Amino acid sequence: MIDTKLLYLSGVGPKGSESSIGNRLYFKINNPAVGQSFSDHIGIQLSIHYQGSPNFNYNDRASNNPNIIKYLNERTGPFTQYLPVLFAHFKSNPNLSRPNIEIMISPSGVGGYDRNVNSANKFQVLLIHMSQKGKTRLTLDENNSVKYPSVYFTNQDDLNDMVDALYIFLNDILPKNPQLSVHFGPGGYSHSNLNPKSKSDCRAYITGGEEKYGVTYSKMIMNHFTGTVPLLEDASLGGVDPQSLLVRGTSNVHVVDASIYPGTLSAHPVATIMAGAERASDLLINVIADQSIDTTSAPSTTSTTKAPSDAAKSPTTAPETSTTTASKSPVDAPTTSADAPAPSSGGIVQTTTAPAVDNNNEPVPSTTDSLKADRIVASSASIHTYLLLGLALIIGAIAILV
Repeated sequence: MIDTKLLYLSGVGPKGSESSIGNRLYFKINNPAVGQSFSDHIGIQLSIHYQGSPNFNYNDRASNNPNIIKYLNERTGPFTQYLPVLFAHFKSNPNLSRPNIEIMISPSGVGGYDRNVNSANKFQVLLIHMSQKGKTRLTLDENNSVKYPSVYFTNQDDLNDMVDALYIFLNDILPKNPQLSVHFGPGGYSHSNLNPKSKSDCRAYITGGEEKYGVTYSKMIMNHFTGTVPLLEDASLGGVDPQSLLVRGTSNVHVVDASIYPGTLSAHPVATIMAGAERASDLLINVIADQSIDTTSAPSTTSTTKAPSDAAKSPTTAPETSTTTASKSPVDAPTTSADAPAPSSGGIVQTTTAPAVDNNNEPVPSTTDSLKADRIVASSASIHTYLLLGLALIIGAIAILV
């Protein structure tokens, strides 16, 4: 969400939609896809009671002191695997081609102030929709902070999927082990008024109040944000160019994080982000080193606010580099060899070029409307990425708006 906010404030976004996105915005560069297709995994949680004797209680810090010390000194013992400990997947509908619901099990409990739901013989179960269709636009408040996005079952198909998934979990999966029962959830200690064998009651649990006894059990998002600066083949839709990861309309801003994926990933995003970064390194080495590659991606001159449709297809892994053309913004090739380790830059790759000068050796002013830093690469490698990207784009925003 940070990259979208910075692009908005730097004058890059769906031209003509400024007033519906935030205050005092002006999109000098029209990019219809920026911030328009925010998506995230969504889910609910339950607390499950185990009637047997627990083998280990992670939450008992005092008695676990020897195990913690053993892990610190030897990297062995039960703390070599710590939270979460188990994932499983199933279909909310048997006709689906692949599982769409994830079960995430954690021994830490569901939280809240009622310790009865977090005892040693109870554990947390999250049911997470991994393929939901719901999307929303990112907007800013009066302080230019990103408003909390609402994607929790805004799509009716997604809600129906989760109702079916909860029903299947309660009536088909959980009963397979007679020592397990619902403690916090439909039919349990927290919601004894809801019948787990009723789909309408399952729906009430999913759509009802989001908190009880201090436990947040519904309206949960997983911070797996995607889609805000998507890879799109069709340049008229805006987004990011798959050939160079360049934000369309700019000549020097590249995005390398989860926001480039056009829709929700059907798994936790870390591995896909890493794969994207690996591919991006090849693309950006070519873009930076090859002065014959066109990196300018001219801004759109139209003021359409058409957002990319769900049917727009683009690869989650960027294709091979584009055909070379005359360079409009050459960048010096890196001085390090391909075999040398890349310098640590906190996710930002920035190179400089010798400025153009006139006959009196005076600098020639740039005429581009794009951001002024020679090359900015946004990566999700670390928090330093966002801090440095923020500084670079703030400088760029001043250049655009002046």
